[in-house]
Amino acid sequence: MTVVNLLPVLPVADFETALTWYGTVFGRGPDRRPMDGCAEWQLAATCGVQVYRMPEVFGILSACFGGGALVGALLSATLGRASWKALVFGTGGFSVCLLVLAPMTTVWLCAILLFCTGVCFTLWTSNASSILQLRAPNHLRGRVVSLYLWAFAGLAPLGGLLAGWLCAVGGTELSFAVAGSTGLLMAAVAARRLSVRRAAAHDRGRAPTAVDP
Repeated sequence: MTVVNLLPVLPVADFETALTWYGTVFGRGPDRRPMDGCAEWQLAATCGVQVYRMPEVFGILSACFGGGALVGALLSATLGRASWKALVFGTGGFSVCLLVLAPMTTVWLCAILLFCTGVCFTLWTSNASSILQLRAPNHLRGRVVSLYLWAFAGLAPLGGLLAGWLCAVGGTELSFAVAGSTGLLMAAVAARRLSVRRAAAHDRGRAPTAVDP
């Protein structure tokens, strides 16, 4: 096995003291501060060191996203039916949260934004899946859902490679910014198409249903 990149990740109990100590060892302050409680030194093109506060902070951030996802699921259940408006709102809100998160380095602000991200994420995914299943013919529904899951989860490794490359080029700020911008563009396109098709349905004298595009 050939080692190409090396990035030791070091949890510390006293982050500020660790910053001072590692800054003395490396002769400079951290090259990057991806977020509050995390610092990175780039020692060579393929070698660096990351120091971060003990994992409790990251556990709290993950819990905030999970709590938001739960609230989003409850909101979807409250709606009672699949909704294109909820799908577009969830996609747009998710993307905006990523854009705002991109430059953020304060833990409590990140926690709030991650909660909102979780809400929007569940609104987006639950309504997208429901609309697909409702619009698909009975004999094709299983295949449609399989393709949806393949596109959503099966391509995740490729997305991970792209996100990793973006982080290497411009840090997490660039990765979040690209993801948020792409999602917001797609939400705008979907909102525009939804508006045009609903106007056409209205002109035909038929009220659009929840699953009409």
